[in-house]
This record gives sequence, C-alpha cells and structure tokens, in this order.
Amino acid sequence: MWNRLRRASARAGTKTDSRRRRDRTLVRVGRTLRRRRCSLEILKRVTKLLADKKARVINVDASIITEAPKLAPHIPAMRKKIAEAIGVDESRIGIKATTNESLGAIGRSEGIAAMAVAMVEIKG
Repeated sequence: MWNRLRRASARAGTKTDSRRRRDRTLVRVGRTLRRRRCSLEILKRVTKLLADKKARVINVDASIITEAPKLAPHIPAMRKKIAEAIGVDESRIGIKATTNESLGAIGRSEGIAAMAVAMVEIKG
C-alpha cells in the first residue's frame, strides 16, 4: 500500500505543480541570487503583494541572535529602514538583539540567526 501511495504522490508532482510553486517563490534557492538581492527590496515586494491582495502590515517584531557585532547602536536605523520599506510608522517595528550565551555555532560567532513575525490585516 505504501508503494502505491508513494507512486501516486510522485505522479501528483507534475510540471504544472512545480511551476506554480516556483511562481510563488520570492527568493531563489541559489546562493548567488540571495547574495545579490537586498532584503529591503524583498520586503518592498512582499508589501506590494500584500497590497494586491488588499492586505497591509500592522506591525513587525524581529529578534536577532548574535554574539558579535553588538547591534544596539544600529537598531534605530534598522527600524527606520524597515518601516520605510513596508510603509508603516517606525513605532510599529520592534527589533530585539540577544546573544546565544556562547552556545553552538552562533555562540562561537560563526553565524547570526534572525526571526521575525508580522501582523497582517486583510481589508474586508
């Protein structure tokens, strides 16, 4: 039975399905394409997509986890740029920076992690 399900799911993944998934992708998987694209441009594109669906961003809350560099002096400028990119007041953007307490790859300063959540309102 599992083999039949596996074959059926393989047949379901037609070229049309994969083409549809590709059309919804904002950032390609290839490393070179990600490096060349500014994240603010991606935000602007997402904001336009939301506007096309009669939706808008209400607020954003982001957390950045890094050992170095210290981000506190840069947070006001980051808030301003993000607010401009998505067209909201700067007070609606929350950015927090924290460390990983020397644990794992982030704690060894081998990387940085970022997480963000946005509240979106769909106009009736």
